[in-house]
Amino acid sequence: MTSIRMSMTFNVTGAADFDAHIDDVIENLLELEAADARLSDSDIEAVLTEGLLTINVLATDTTLDAASTLANSAIRSAIHAAGGATPEWDAMATDADFVTTAEYSFIDQVLAKA
Repeated sequence: MTSIRMSMTFNVTGAADFDAHIDDVIENLLELEAADARLSDSDIEAVLTEGLLTINVLATDTTLDAASTLANSAIRSAIHAAGGATPEWDAMATDADFVTTAEYSFIDQVLAKA
């Protein structure tokens, strides 16, 4: 098994209540973590005045690629479950199936083998 700590930083725009929105994101991420033993140590860091949000998660899977995919998917799922949109994440993805409450612009990603 291989573990990876994924950290993604976003500029979040359009959230009427940014503080409440990021609470929803971390609640959703913790629900995913509770449902999947391969996810752990989830947390967030935010600069409320600037709309910056860093989402962190530790993922463990059979390979580094699988762990990375799992962490990536968990972060994106938590954002979407909170009503966020990730239009830059994947040019082929469509986020038209739900009401968007905030849009995420990718800034940075840090991967560290755990």
